[in-house]
Amino acid sequence: MKDKNKTKEHFSEMMEILQYNAESENFYQTVFENTGIATVIFKKDNVILLVNGEFEKIAGYTRAEVEGRKKWMEFVHRKDDLQRMKEYNRLRHVDPLSAPRTYEFQLLSRDGRIKDVVTTVATIPGTKQTLMTLLDVTEQKRMEAALKESEKRLADTINFLPDATFAIDLSGKVIAWNRAIEEMTGVKAKDIVGKGNHEYTKAFYGMRGPMLIDLVFGFSEETAAKYDFVERKGNVFLAEADVPVRGMHRTLWGKAGPLCDSNANMVGAIESIRDITERRGMEAALRESERRLADIIDFLPDATFAIDLSGKVIAWNRAIEEMTGVNTEDMLGKGDHEYAIPFYGMRRPVLIDLVFSLDAETEKNYDFVKREGDVLLTETRMAVGAHPLVLWGKARPLYDGSGNIVGAIESVRDITELKQAQKALQAANEELEVRVGERTAELVQANKTLQKEIFERERTEAVLKESEEKYNQFFKTSRDCVFITSKNGKIVDINDAAVELLGYSSREELLQMKIPFVYANEEERVKHIKVASECGYTKEYPLNLRRKDGSIRHVLITAVSRCDADGKTIGFQGTIRDVTEQKLNEEERERLILELQEAVSQVKALSGLLPICASCKKIRDDKGYWNQIEAYIRDHSEAKFSHSICPECAKKLYPEFYDEKNEKRL
Repeated sequence: MKDKNKTKEHFSEMMEILQYNAESENFYQTVFENTGIATVIFKKDNVILLVNGEFEKIAGYTRAEVEGRKKWMEFVHRKDDLQRMKEYNRLRHVDPLSAPRTYEFQLLSRDGRIKDVVTTVATIPGTKQTLMTLLDVTEQKRMEAALKESEKRLADTINFLPDATFAIDLSGKVIAWNRAIEEMTGVKAKDIVGKGNHEYTKAFYGMRGPMLIDLVFGFSEETAAKYDFVERKGNVFLAEADVPVRGMHRTLWGKAGPLCDSNANMVGAIESIRDITERRGMEAALRESERRLADIIDFLPDATFAIDLSGKVIAWNRAIEEMTGVNTEDMLGKGDHEYAIPFYGMRRPVLIDLVFSLDAETEKNYDFVKREGDVLLTETRMAVGAHPLVLWGKARPLYDGSGNIVGAIESVRDITELKQAQKALQAANEELEVRVGERTAELVQANKTLQKEIFERERTEAVLKESEEKYNQFFKTSRDCVFITSKNGKIVDINDAAVELLGYSSREELLQMKIPFVYANEEERVKHIKVASECGYTKEYPLNLRRKDGSIRHVLITAVSRCDADGKTIGFQGTIRDVTEQKLNEEERERLILELQEAVSQVKALSGLLPICASCKKIRDDKGYWNQIEAYIRDHSEAKFSHSICPECAKKLYPEFYDEKNEKRL
């Protein structure tokens, strides 16, 4: 439009000059040549009479090649343009007002290039000649097309952005409103594009007013106060807010910044909005899950700690506090093998570091290192504080939800007493074997039974130490009983192991029972609750529980108080370990030892049937050997022998020396 107006202005000036100076040929020629626009004069038969230098530039022909030789129609490229222009020319001679003066067509230059031209045409008054001016707008057309294509690509990009996005100009009118924001707000682009006066705010808040995008034009404390926080990074604003969108409470994250032209002048602003409601919910659920897992780790009976990939301590439970004397707050967040100091008095790699990479030098510090899948098991002797201990350790990786290693966890158990008991038991067995021989077979069998029980107990406790599993997996798969109770004596939750221990048919049936009914002794229950309430927890507290059929099971209970936000006790949670079989085995072992001791004390008294030879009177011992009767009695009693000979034997064996009168003397 601008080019057409420019052409009209040149054309009007030319016509005025021609009318006023028609008789002045020199003046006419000067103006014709020096006008800044290509100009052509053609006769009624369409033959070109005159052209100026600007036309030569556009057409690529010299004046001599055109004037009196070519018709203007030869320069029109498109047939439809030619037919239209011929009709305009006819009308111009019949009814000049019915033909348009200014229009566009495509010109074909000498070198074959096609140019977009804006032309203004009119007859010269008092003649049969026609004046035509031509303005080359090819480059401008190209730039306009490129601009439109760029704007289209930008609009398509904004429209298909995954985040809800809109833009406004300097007057506050909406100039872009993409599909994502249509879906979020329910407002269509056709209903809001072009509107101002904070119309875009109504889609979120139900009322007009400034929002984050308006801060780009000028910061306002009042506007910023509507958001949970507003952060500025250069000329970009970030914010979060809880907003009721389409009747639903949503948490939205927003980012707004300026729109600038090619000269870096601000021409508007753009804002992208992301619904982070689900992410916030997932973050809250993750924090709750991590809190529950931390509680479980904290109250595990074995000393347990965990580190992240950088080696910083992220968990340090009560049991390891008691073992090392180092408080949690003094250890959490520390790296550089700080966790090794309470055990070794120096910084150095330990079992948990072998989870990340095997190190032969580190393994030499342990009696053995055994790998079972991704789990490491070991045993070592060391002095923790002033106490020499035998420790059993277990370490494994910690994984995230995608299966990537994010850290490691290690549990340490003091097995000093167990090792001492095993050593003492072995010595007792050897002593009994020496003293009673084959009778020790029963003690060996009892020892095997005890060793089996110890192995079973260690295996069960090893399963329990899979504490790095998430809360639900731990609760459901634990071989020990896991329980959660309320303060008023109701069972809130309990796992399948407890159902089996107490002999109920289902978990639902057990959940209907009151806690007092489960205890075998009411006084024990009251005492246990008192200790747990006063101390906040109990560890391996011995109790007797009543099964559904009325039988009694001996158990050890580890429990901790459950508190509300105000720190008040609302119940208890913990584990129950059935030690009935262990207790019975210990009682049986004590009985066997008493029997063996009694057998040893009685072994010197002769009793029972003795196999004796009817001829030589030798006695067969329990090993199958025949012994002289005096040797057997001497070895199996306190009796001693002196030797003589009776008269009958003297007369029989030594007749030549036998004298009946000396019988008494003999």
